[in-house]
Amino acid sequence: MNVRVTMGISDIVDGKKHWQMLLNQARNLVSLCFFEGYDKFFYPENAIKPRTETSVDLRIMLKAKGVEVVRLLELEHEPLWELEFDRYVKLLYEKARFEVNETRLILSDFLWELGSFRYTQEVRWGGVFDHSNHFKQLKDFHTLEDTLQWIKWGCSDMYRFIHEQRQKVNSPPYSIVEKAIEFIHQHYCEELSLGLVSKWVGVSENYLSRLFMQNVGESFIQYVTNLRIEESKRLLKKGYKIIDLSEKIGYTNSEHFSRVFKKATGVSPRAYRESLGLGATMKTDQG
Repeated sequence: MNVRVTMGISDIVDGKKHWQMLLNQARNLVSLCFFEGYDKFFYPENAIKPRTETSVDLRIMLKAKGVEVVRLLELEHEPLWELEFDRYVKLLYEKARFEVNETRLILSDFLWELGSFRYTQEVRWGGVFDHSNHFKQLKDFHTLEDTLQWIKWGCSDMYRFIHEQRQKVNSPPYSIVEKAIEFIHQHYCEELSLGLVSKWVGVSENYLSRLFMQNVGESFIQYVTNLRIEESKRLLKKGYKIIDLSEKIGYTNSEHFSRVFKKATGVSPRAYRESLGLGATMKTDQG
């Protein structure tokens, strides 16, 4: 079935009166999967021994480490926060071996710090963090390794967002538009979207959309459409069939291209071609 499991095996005792105790013992051993991972058998001797540190002291220590990780996210030097996060993880693995819910409670403290920082930076939860409830997401992971990887990805997302925003603020707006236009002219014959271009120039879709209107005087869609229509006119003059040229300028559907062409020019591609004196040679075209 390709399903990974971990099994907890209880002591062996006689009598039905012990069944509940044995069940609880096996269940507690299975919870070790959170710390050790899958594909294992755990026996009573594998049970976690109490640590000398109290959970309260450990939680305070780890909370301080988490605060430091989050503080370093603001510095434009990625290895710093990653190194501190690795120290946080090492401490967690070495010391936080009480039980699953308590460990998740410690990790919740980290998420609270991350959430407070996010609020001050005006960053929305997104990326690896679900938009609705990241504390609920925390409970969806079945191993500590997966949980920590998820949190590290979230920190990485936030780091990139913060420092990309700063670069955006420091970049001349028109240079961003020029870079976007250069990319569009190179790829307008392919599938092209605002999301793809904004990712390439390193700004958000909304920001690029506003820049287009402010600096070009038309929307991104209008600009790309006009570019494609002008190219289609050039190809029609060269005698291209409508069904062939639509794909050459980024439209996979020739009927859709014909509608866009007519909306932009007031005439269909066929009527435009016939106005050029080329209609009689292309009787198999659609449009």
